[in-house]
Amino acid sequence: MPLTNFPKPTIVISKCIGFDPCRYNGGMVQDKFVARLKPHIEVISVCPEVEIGLGIPRAPVRIICSGDELKLIQPSSGLDLSESMRGFTSGFLDTLEKVDGFILKNRSPSCGFTDVKFYSGPERGPAIGRTAGLFGGAVLQKFGDLAVEDEGRLKNLSIREHFLEILEAFRRGRTPLCSAASILRSWIIRFKSKYLREQTFFSPFPEELMTLDDSGGSRT
Repeated sequence: MPLTNFPKPTIVISKCIGFDPCRYNGGMVQDKFVARLKPHIEVISVCPEVEIGLGIPRAPVRIICSGDELKLIQPSSGLDLSESMRGFTSGFLDTLEKVDGFILKNRSPSCGFTDVKFYSGPERGPAIGRTAGLFGGAVLQKFGDLAVEDEGRLKNLSIREHFLEILEAFRRGRTPLCSAASILRSWIIRFKSKYLREQTFFSPFPEELMTLDDSGGSRT
């Protein structure tokens, strides 16, 4: 069953989440939710690190604090990739004529939009804080009103439900039905209305997207 009878929402997803083995170590993340979501959406997959010319596999990159600025550095080569990443990110996001949400790789120095470690320098040492990746942070700045999550947080049931509710209202100008639907559900129970119970807007999401295990974590 599709999300609705409306056109499929368009979601930008980090390419390493089930689309291509393009992680720094040549690996790929297998995510149950993304796998089940694919038939119900239009996908734009992207790996910002590959797009700026880094290979597969590749030496890891990290975010470092340089004065008041955060930079994307590849410690093994000493390359400062900050401007390359910002240039790609700006160009890519500006070309998105229609997009309804993002699912990004969590904790990635490029794609992560929260909980990304940053360091005092390229040398080995403990993280000194957490921030957004260069690509993920730009996504939040430009598209923060849309459904933006990472695959780690989406393992949490309440976060997953919220993400799907925003997608259900993906067309600009539509108001999410969650509040009104909650009131009407109470009427169904109280007045035993078979007609209302059978309306599809009370089950807007495919059951397979809501029956995954709840991790109980990543609630913030």
